[in-house]
Amino acid sequence: MTSAIRMAVASTNGAKIDQHFGQAEVFYVYDVGGDGAKEVGRRVVAENALAGEGVRETIIRMLADCKLLLAEKIGTGPRPMLAKAGIEPVDKYAHKEVLTSLADAYASRACAA
Repeated sequence: MTSAIRMAVASTNGAKIDQHFGQAEVFYVYDVGGDGAKEVGRRVVAENALAGEGVRETIIRMLADCKLLLAEKIGTGPRPMLAKAGIEPVDKYAHKEVLTSLADAYASRACAA
């Protein structure tokens, strides 16, 4: 996959973007390129939590290799934390299909580049 962008999705089942940033228990991670999206893994918040670490910090740490995060809703509090980590928060695809949303997000960035 050439010039792929790694993206994470907050979803209960991997089909629709249906989870808020801070409430998601699982994030689906994809490499997305001009030839489509390839799921590269699922990251579970509870399995990645460290003692004394808040949920937001856990999520940001475990998604540090992602450039975009698609979620149903991302509040004003976590947005600067995500941006500081180099993760663009995107919540315009709420309740939409994951693969369609990933393709659109990739196309939007490819056109802007």
